[in-house]
Amino acid sequence: MQILELTSLAIGLTVVLFLLHTLRTRMIRGPFVAYFSLLWVFSSLFSSVRFVLKLETLIGVVQVRYSTIVYTIVFCALLLIYVCEGIEAARNFILISLLCQVLFAGAQFFIFEFRSSLPEVTADAVQLLFAPSGWRLFVSVMTATICLVLEVLLFQFAYNRLHGRFLFFALFLSLAGSMAADSLIYIGSTRPDALLKEFIPTASVKILVTTFLSVPLALYIKWFQKQGGLDLKRGTLDIFRKIEALESNLALANEELRKYAQNLEQMVVDRTKVIEEKQKQLDKELKIAADVQAGTLPENKLPGIESAARFIPCSTVSGDLYDFAEYTANRYYFFIADIQGHGVPAALVGSMCRMSLGRINLRESTPGNVLAELSASLAPVAAGHYLTAAFLTIATDDREIVYASGGHVSPLLLSKSGNFVWMEPTGSLLGMNTTSTFGQKRIRYSAGTRLVLYTDCVTEHKNAERDQFSSERFLEIMQSLLSEKPEAAATRMMEELRAFSGTFQDDLTLLIIDLP
Repeated sequence: MQILELTSLAIGLTVVLFLLHTLRTRMIRGPFVAYFSLLWVFSSLFSSVRFVLKLETLIGVVQVRYSTIVYTIVFCALLLIYVCEGIEAARNFILISLLCQVLFAGAQFFIFEFRSSLPEVTADAVQLLFAPSGWRLFVSVMTATICLVLEVLLFQFAYNRLHGRFLFFALFLSLAGSMAADSLIYIGSTRPDALLKEFIPTASVKILVTTFLSVPLALYIKWFQKQGGLDLKRGTLDIFRKIEALESNLALANEELRKYAQNLEQMVVDRTKVIEEKQKQLDKELKIAADVQAGTLPENKLPGIESAARFIPCSTVSGDLYDFAEYTANRYYFFIADIQGHGVPAALVGSMCRMSLGRINLRESTPGNVLAELSASLAPVAAGHYLTAAFLTIATDDREIVYASGGHVSPLLLSKSGNFVWMEPTGSLLGMNTTSTFGQKRIRYSAGTRLVLYTDCVTEHKNAERDQFSSERFLEIMQSLLSEKPEAAATRMMEELRAFSGTFQDDLTLLIIDLP
């Protein structure tokens, strides 16, 4: 019968604890605080009365105090607050615990001093309940406060060691450890001669009660976690942040730094693996982008025209762009552009440029108008990535070139005899504003003239001494290659560039076209 009463008391107090905590999470905080305070009062009163239950076990008769049940639920309440609300709330409830014990001690002395003015029966009850013992009260207050803090630290330590798994064991270890420490400190301070005799039975009973209460506590916290999306690591991390911020426990901070140093090598290895995996994914995506970009380049096949092209990105994708096609009988266009910068941002602007070029009616537009329309369409979306470009139309039956150049390096015309013409810019950069205008020029050419289009990396290519390849060197080599077919001439030019310096600092494009 007594066991049933004891169990009912434990279950009833625990259920009330969970109900009031649920109200607390809905901003009704008063009842939980009041209940927590009353638990301290009941614990002290039951301890004074010494209500006990004697149980026959294999190791003999074990006494279970009712005060132990209430006292353990106080620790459960604090642990519940710590796990669900963090160190700030737990610190406040530790202060409330200290205040409740001090107030009860004060009331105990006050009531006991005035027992003589009470009826005899009442005075006897006061003698039983409130007989003071200054040393025991002091030890009780200090022990409870120390063990409440220890409980929080034990939970944090156990939860870290278990890596966030097995919540029940972390709760049990923190409750059982703090309860055992409470018995050890209290008995050792108040009855040191009986420590060996009383500690094991007392601690065993508290651990037994703790085991019973840890199960519903773990189930409630798991339920609370699902309801509110609780991150159970928050409390642990929170206490470290507070301790480090307040510098109130340098020893604990140093221990954490020591553990961090021990794990640093593994953390670096793990982080390196993550970075390598992300780099592999990025390389894969860039490879796809490079294949797509290469797939948009035109084939070197034009009726009646022999040509060669070299397209070498500085990184995986290029900020250079070129295009050519026969847009009507004996009428061809050639387009080359160099977007400021290189890599993915420049390649994206190049893609927008290609799409804008595809929307222009080339049959009815002049080269100057083509560049003006491109500049106007790119200015709002290029995000500061201006570009240079040259657009040429060639009528092979009339042997006439009409071209416009927006700040681009001058295309080169070479006759069979080696005479040359630099096709100078006719306008400013593209994409700077929406009001740019571009002039255009006409040039007559003779049969067998070679047209060379390129980006500035060709002439501005630098060696180890920071000397530029230069337009003069480029012209000289191109004149020496007039007898070569475009493909062979392009190969020889690339060999010359790599011999000058094997590393290109920018995207490179080279087109060599022999005009009929």
